[in-house]
Amino acid sequence: MMKGNLLRIGLAAIVLLAAMLACGPASGAKMVSVTINNPPSGSVVAVGESVMIDSTATAEAGIDRIELTVNGEMVRRDSPPGGKPTTFRVSQLWTPAAEGRATISVIAFDVNGLSSETAMIDLQVVASAAEGGEATQVLLATTVPVEIVPTEPPVTTEAGCVLDVKLLSETIPDNATMDPGAAFVKTWTIQNEGSCDWTGVDLFFAEGTQMGGPGNVALPDVASGGETSVTMNMVAPASPGTYKGVWRFRTGKGEVFGKLWVLIVVPAPTDVPDDAPTAAPTDTIEPTLALVTPRLPTLPAGPLPYTQQVHERKSVSAGEKGELIVYCPTDSVLVGGGFGAPPTVLVYRNIPVSGNGWQVAVDNTSSSSVTIDAFANCLYQAGTSSSYETQNTAVLAGEIGTVTAPCPSDSVVTGGGWMIHPGTTLHLFRSLKGGNGWSVFAKNEGSEGRSLYATAVCLKGSGGATTQVQASTNIASGKLGVVDAQCTGSLMTGGGFSTNPNLFTYASAPSLSGSDKWNSQAINTSGSEATLTGHAVCLTSP
Repeated sequence: MMKGNLLRIGLAAIVLLAAMLACGPASGAKMVSVTINNPPSGSVVAVGESVMIDSTATAEAGIDRIELTVNGEMVRRDSPPGGKPTTFRVSQLWTPAAEGRATISVIAFDVNGLSSETAMIDLQVVASAAEGGEATQVLLATTVPVEIVPTEPPVTTEAGCVLDVKLLSETIPDNATMDPGAAFVKTWTIQNEGSCDWTGVDLFFAEGTQMGGPGNVALPDVASGGETSVTMNMVAPASPGTYKGVWRFRTGKGEVFGKLWVLIVVPAPTDVPDDAPTAAPTDTIEPTLALVTPRLPTLPAGPLPYTQQVHERKSVSAGEKGELIVYCPTDSVLVGGGFGAPPTVLVYRNIPVSGNGWQVAVDNTSSSSVTIDAFANCLYQAGTSSSYETQNTAVLAGEIGTVTAPCPSDSVVTGGGWMIHPGTTLHLFRSLKGGNGWSVFAKNEGSEGRSLYATAVCLKGSGGATTQVQASTNIASGKLGVVDAQCTGSLMTGGGFSTNPNLFTYASAPSLSGSDKWNSQAINTSGSEATLTGHAVCLTSP
């Protein structure tokens, strides 16, 4: 009897083992994975300086979301903007608020709820970049932005419930007048008007002028029919004009619905003090060239495809840092961007950002306020999308360094830019198309190694190819120079410049004199004549 029982138990164990093997591994560790691309573990970052955690996840069943936690607290949850791809790369923003060691953890989930092993790095947060050397920052926006629709009809989810929102009340009504640089608080009281309960819903900045508002706000859980309030601390722009910033709602699965916005007016000064100077000092370097003239975007006439240049500007106070983002319209894709600034400031960020925009950031080390400009080049062509690739390198003291960010083989490079850290000793003197990627060159004029980043804008779905054309001008010692590189019979999508290290390029952007031209401007700080070369990237259709 005992032998019979043992035989039956043995047979049952064999059957159970066979069933387990037939079903495959119980764990999804081999099916879902995530890696942190940047920044490297051990990097030094500064309190208040935004850090981009760049990660790539893969899942055989499709990626549902990637979650970012800092010291055990989840700060971001991002899902692919469309569909459930097997590979998803995302850059997630985190701003350190206190000094010390920060443990960054990233975990990915597939559509079946299986999770990856946790990818982890440690960062050292210091009070300022000067204390720990150069703070590491990583470029944002390596995925196609979430589509922003012009109207906000209710959204029906895969589960069959409806996402919708109703504005009940708000502070700061539309077209409220604000003094330049004035701080204000905007509060919306909203109702969950749909049939879906809100769980894991956030509010993200979508388009317009951010005005110091947050890029992302996590909302509390709100049942269908329930109410909640959202409050943001904001700052009015310093320059006169009408400004609007739009935030949209997003579920944990990436479904986008509804919108909230801020719309204010900063009036122009009405009178001038009696003791106001009548002319700028003769020793001030402040070129008044066409590139920094404000303008409103206009849609070109004619059939698709075509490009549109959009532009925004702001004032940066003496001794301060300032940044500005300009966004392409929602029915276009960003293909390039550029900057305009006086020669007295350092442009340390000239990059694409998520939301279909281009960001310019400067360090105004001069003794007076300056005006900076950000430009975005936007392509209208059905079936296209753009993504952004980043590479970095260390440039040793006294050396010239170069880095190229390559585009994937199924895309073409259409533009690009760079990022260095404010206060750096890097002198960037070339930014141009390099093969199917974007290359930047810089000379390290300091005594310590510094990081240099390149970013490429990569276009998919156009069916075309890009080439690079150039034009040059000679600049006498101590003089300013301007050059336009023009695309002929093709679309200008982006551009850049190249000089020797004796020239300082303070503007490189789409030209106001024609949508097929790229304009670059520089000042010659050397004792002899030098050459400025402007480069335009041109897209030809098949």
